[in-house]
Amino acid sequence: MRLHLPLVSSQFPCLAQGKNKTPLDKAEFQIMLSNVNMIYLGFQIFIMIDISYLQRFWTNFEAWLACMMASDDGLIGATADKKRYTIVCMHGTSPVWATALEGQVSQSTADAIYKYLSDEGIQVTNKSDKDLQLPKIQHLDRAVMQHMQSKASAGLEQLATASPSPVNSARKLPEGGGAAPSGPKLDASLRELLEGLNLEEEALAEAVRLASAWCSEQGVDNLSELKEGEGEAEFVAALKLKPMKAKILLGRVQKA
Repeated sequence: MRLHLPLVSSQFPCLAQGKNKTPLDKAEFQIMLSNVNMIYLGFQIFIMIDISYLQRFWTNFEAWLACMMASDDGLIGATADKKRYTIVCMHGTSPVWATALEGQVSQSTADAIYKYLSDEGIQVTNKSDKDLQLPKIQHLDRAVMQHMQSKASAGLEQLATASPSPVNSARKLPEGGGAAPSGPKLDASLRELLEGLNLEEEALAEAVRLASAWCSEQGVDNLSELKEGEGEAEFVAALKLKPMKAKILLGRVQKA
């Protein structure tokens, strides 16, 4: 098989590996680890499978993401025209293993894959990886569902606005005649950390908005809860900051 790929991301060389990571390497690693799922959920994935593949947590998780597509119902098995993965058997591995992998993950729901990957028979080098990544399955599923339903609602609203009728042309303000209620507020200590990044006014406002939304969704009320739940890297990743700003913020949150 010959594949023509202009750009390739390979996890091992792209994420700092080994025990001799610098503090900067560790900060970068945490940010990338929190976001690596999006690569498998949105890009073309080249799966090189051997006999041990079906026994390992990360490979099964990543293969499941590669088999999914977004829908109003969340993550579902991709249809034939939306397939994004190619499987190649390595080291003399029988094609039966590729068939078994597809059978196991390609049409699994978020709940089913969560249960499968939670099993003690699925191996992982660092047990903390399971603790960190398993909740993401339901989180990603809900996030995709909300995004797709929001897009559908926005499309319908746009159509309604383009063709106003007596029913929809007079929009009501919230009770009391004021503006719509504002979104969730951000803990003062977290806001102070963001303000310390010296962001432009618009960038700061967007970071605060994203931070508030993430904290509300995750149930994080303050900095102490964020640290106790070990959610620092996920919090920083959700803000979509420039790489260096993200590293600086992660370091400050961890030291706070």
